[in-house]
Amino acid sequence: MDRAQSVGQADVLQELGDTLNDKSTSITEDLYAAKQPLRTRSDPLLTPP
Repeated sequence: MDRAQSVGQADVLQELGDTLNDKSTSITEDLYAAKQPLRTRSDPLLTPP
């Protein structure tokens, strides 16, 4: 494997790591929001008219 391939793989792994981190944060936020009482959630389908 030459240096260009190594650098390319490092870039791909960095992007993959960033994507997984973003998804992990999103899931954590969703789980936290699910614990909140419905009246405090900002989902328009859950708020009374």
